[in-house]
Amino acid sequence: MKSALFVTCSSGSDSSSPALSGTTNDAVLLSRLLVRKYDFHEVCHLREEAATLSNVTRALNEMVSRAGPGDDVLFYYSGHGSIVPDLGQEEVDMYDECLVLHDHHIDNAFTDDKLYAAIKPLHPEAYLTVLLDTCHAGGMLDSNKPIYSKHNPVEGYDPD
Repeated sequence: MKSALFVTCSSGSDSSSPALSGTTNDAVLLSRLLVRKYDFHEVCHLREEAATLSNVTRALNEMVSRAGPGDDVLFYYSGHGSIVPDLGQEEVDMYDECLVLHDHHIDNAFTDDKLYAAIKPLHPEAYLTVLLDTCHAGGMLDSNKPIYSKHNPVEGYDPD
């Protein structure tokens, strides 16, 4: 099985950030490529008003729970990124990175911790790709919370 979740949000519901252009277009073009050239069979798009915390979390959980050995799972986000105070107090810089969804609120943001919780149950022999077209994306997959799998058995990262 090859499945993908595309989430695009050009601006949050409060419109405090300038609207981005091209977020949906990029997702549509990439999803077409995945379907036509790489045989992705299950592709879900959550755009603008549908890109809410509950919808994204639910769709990610469903996609991850269906994945088995050898399956490909892709999560793509295009939109604004931000930081919020780290309520769990595990971040050195005292901030969690987050994706700005349609219903974004500082007290209930889609943080790096929520992304990790959603992908952690992925079958250890499945393949995960996360593409984030946003600012503040560098910490969305915290290196201090590695995803262990058959393909990533060693803690930490060694570029050599």
